[in-house]
Amino acid sequence: MRYLPTLLFGIVFLATGCASVMKTLQVTQDPTLNQIVDSVPLSPETKAKLEMYRKYSAKFMKYHDSGNLDDGDILDVLRDTGVIEGGPSSAPGRPAPKRVPPPVSAYKGKYRWPTAAGVVSSEYGARWGKMHKGIDVAAETGEPILAAADGVVLYSDNKMSGYGNVVILRHDDRHTTFYAHNTRNLVAVGQKVKSQQKIALLGSTGKSTGPHTHFEIRDGGTPLDPRKKLGPAPYAIVEVPEPPPSRVAREADPAAKTFFKRSPGKKGSKPATSS
Repeated sequence: MRYLPTLLFGIVFLATGCASVMKTLQVTQDPTLNQIVDSVPLSPETKAKLEMYRKYSAKFMKYHDSGNLDDGDILDVLRDTGVIEGGPSSAPGRPAPKRVPPPVSAYKGKYRWPTAAGVVSSEYGARWGKMHKGIDVAAETGEPILAAADGVVLYSDNKMSGYGNVVILRHDDRHTTFYAHNTRNLVAVGQKVKSQQKIALLGSTGKSTGPHTHFEIRDGGTPLDPRKKLGPAPYAIVEVPEPPPSRVAREADPAAKTFFKRSPGKKGSKPATSS
């Protein structure tokens, strides 16, 4: 019994030490290189790509909408297609969008991120004195845009002011997702899509400072905070961009030369292309 206090002290010391070691490991662990999508480790190629996005995050943080966008055109499409109440509102001489029935009355699945890699360059919420009704995810031009959930294509065109090439998916009676500034749309109105199916290629059409997707989730006509609906992010989310590497370091990095081989491109909208 005389050794009991010493034994108890040793147990407490070991437990505290282990906790301290675990805390240190958690702090020093690189989340970018240990992200897991659906419990499957990321491939070396994807890890390298994510590390490059993190390394040059300061550059990609500059790519977002070039100003506040009016969602009047979005609401018009949602009215015309029967997602929200209201009569036809298409501009004179422009045919009303095709009414597309929902695939199910109430979608009960998960919502997934619209790209597999990139940097969140602008969050949902107040921005420049107005409400930013989605999130902007910047990435290299041509990065695949993925359907956030099973659904049907409600809109695939470039007739919305400032948004460039746009795809809107309908998931049930009330919920839609919105993908803007695409360099090219890959789906057509009425087409059924599966979650994480490639629906467009990321670009910089419309009012944009560089390649990114403006992504929204709406309940009827009301925009929701995407972060409250989406599952874990499958890519490096950079909250505070790292300082950009020096020109010498960038020129010495062969991966950077390949990564930035494409420029942001012109700002004007290009006709959407379906295939």
